[in-house]
Amino acid sequence: MMMTSVRVTLVLGGTAAYLGLAILGWGGWPAFFSHPARVALAVVLAVLAGVSLCADSNLSPGLREDRGNRWVIVALALLGLLDASLPAYTDRKAFWTIDGETMRWLGVVLFATDGALRLWPVFVLGPRFSGLVAIQPGHTLVTCGGYGVIRDPSYLGLLGTTRGWGIAFRAGVGVLLTALMLPPLLARIRAEERLLRPDITADSRALLAMRAHAPAHPGLLEHDRCRVYDAPMLPGRRTSGLKKPRTHAPQRRDRGPQASRYHKGIRMANSAVSPKNSTLYISSEECYSLYNQRF
Repeated sequence: MMMTSVRVTLVLGGTAAYLGLAILGWGGWPAFFSHPARVALAVVLAVLAGVSLCADSNLSPGLREDRGNRWVIVALALLGLLDASLPAYTDRKAFWTIDGETMRWLGVVLFATDGALRLWPVFVLGPRFSGLVAIQPGHTLVTCGGYGVIRDPSYLGLLGTTRGWGIAFRAGVGVLLTALMLPPLLARIRAEERLLRPDITADSRALLAMRAHAPAHPGLLEHDRCRVYDAPMLPGRRTSGLKKPRTHAPQRRDRGPQASRYHKGIRMANSAVSPKNSTLYISSEECYSLYNQRF
């Protein structure tokens, strides 16, 4: 785990550099803070930086790391420096700006909300959250909460904060820089999935293969931890010793064509995996996550 003093230095130094470049881009301290929207933007940035200090993240290579993906960190850092200065500079020069003072406040709101989305996974994962593409000690696949709905909430928040920062300066170049972040982020996501693939159990792969025959219908699944869903018997997994669940998922009556394809896929998996229609009880979170993650 990264030492606290090092993490504090990186967070405070990075925040000061980010805000300092924006102030230089707008022509100095008095000019930058002459507008209340920019003052609010600086306050939000300081608050997000302070909150991030309470998170237990690290830059450890952990148990296993994909070192070939470190170039993404350099690419995102360079794009971040451009995003800090160019929107402020184009706003001062009135170059490629989006008219309307409302856009400034919209950018502040987007920067705040997406910044919270960016930090939320850091608190959920704790010491397992690393700035590197690495498997940390105590690694587990998180499928509850927002991770059951959003595949990569941290990266989505990063894109949102970049967009919000640019809109706060009414800068069209900020939207362009957000788009330029997509290729390195997608490369990092693919690297993470390759690193995680060996940890995915055979059961998970079987369910994912089933999804190819029957696209998942999120409306048929719930996030209730106290309920369970029937699933076909999967190879390499025993059902002996499993207790009968107390509650079962309610049957949905409003099933459309998607539901028909879903149950057709279940029958196909049953006939392909086991001659008997055995039943395996898995949690709704596990079922939802396995059907909606794409590897």
